[in-house]
Amino acid sequence: LSMVDVMVRKSFKEHYAGGELDFGKNLLVVKVAGMFVTNFLQKEMEIIKKDKSELIILSLEDLYSHEINITPENSDAGFPVKFKGKCDRIDSLNGKTRVIDYKSGMVMPSELALKDWDLLLEGTKQDKIFQVLFYAYVFAKNQSDANKQVQAGIISFRNLSSGFMPVKTLGGVEIDDGVLTEFENVLQALTGELLDKKVPFSQTPNPDHCVYCPFVGICNR
Repeated sequence: LSMVDVMVRKSFKEHYAGGELDFGKNLLVVKVAGMFVTNFLQKEMEIIKKDKSELIILSLEDLYSHEINITPENSDAGFPVKFKGKCDRIDSLNGKTRVIDYKSGMVMPSELALKDWDLLLEGTKQDKIFQVLFYAYVFAKNQSDANKQVQAGIISFRNLSSGFMPVKTLGGVEIDDGVLTEFENVLQALTGELLDKKVPFSQTPNPDHCVYCPFVGICNR
């Protein structure tokens, strides 16, 4: 914990070379980031000490990919589509594998409860669930042990008291073959619609999606 401030400043200097970190808003951002990291590490230490839990970090920001065959609704031929996802963290807590996505904003456990798979097809209210299940999907498809217990969820830096918040599907919190199959069906449907020549492209109703979109200059949102 004594090295948090040093490492946070080092990270800022690497990613924002030339930026002044000792004054004004930048200094405030650095201090807040340091506070988040300190609180997070303290929470991690509590988990390890509790019941002598075994916590093993398996990977950080590793890229996983998986290819499936997509057949658009108005097409007779399918073709392979490769899906890629970079998981913030994969760890093992007492032998159970966890796929974890970090969020700097506030996330509540209730936001990660999926009541119907069709909801993932209907809009953006389930975006956090979709993202985490996607990471779990591409990760699981790269594992040789089909019987490995896997959970997927979020750690919110503004809600550390809730700890690791797993996605809950109709079958519970375990990511098993049934969950992977249901999610693959969702991927098939969404991607098939994108590739359907008879379905026109339209602007997303959620402007947050435009932040990193390479076509934002074309649609003039």
